[in-house]
Amino acid sequence: MNGILVGFGSFFMASLKYFIEKKGWDETAESYAIEARLFGIVSQCLEQMPQETHSDYISYLGRSAIREHEEWLCLQRKRKPEPTI
Repeated sequence: MNGILVGFGSFFMASLKYFIEKKGWDETAESYAIEARLFGIVSQCLEQMPQETHSDYISYLGRSAIREHEEWLCLQRKRKPEPTI
């Protein structure tokens, strides 16, 4: 009986971990899809602007992307490490 409970508990925890990780990956994929759509819109807008202003807008987008990446890195470093099972 104890073996069945231990086996079921292990299976349940592994399944729970899988679904939590899958949800995280789905949220990440969704955020990347949103960013891709935004960059597509920006690309269309840049095509309609004069060539001289392109470098200003592209450098602004690059700085904002670097800033977001730095914020993400800071959040990841603050997270407690997950124990290995």
